[in-house]
Amino acid sequence: MSPRPYIDVHSPLAEALQPSVRVCESTLEAYRDDAESSGASFLAAVVLALAGIERAIESSRGDPTHDAVLLIASTLCRQAADSIRAHGLEADLVRCAGACERAAQICEAAVGNAQP
Repeated sequence: MSPRPYIDVHSPLAEALQPSVRVCESTLEAYRDDAESSGASFLAAVVLALAGIERAIESSRGDPTHDAVLLIASTLCRQAADSIRAHGLEADLVRCAGACERAAQICEAAVGNAQP
């Protein structure tokens, strides 16, 4: 197994995405029992969005795939937001959907703006 790449958790992108990550993680924790009892598929979408965000943060600005990684993360976040809204409109879910939308906007804004 290869070592994980260095992640600059203080990069502007990482700092901008951290609030969304925290909201999504707390939603996953709060609805974990719901997933086990009802098979809540929206949680899988949130997990995928978090994975996309993590990969976007790991992606180096000099990486030729950086923009593609950001766009993939954005797409996963928007799909998660749609899935969350389809699941319900409880306050925690609306908050998580909003966090996913913000993460998508941040990733989209970062496309092409990164400087090597």
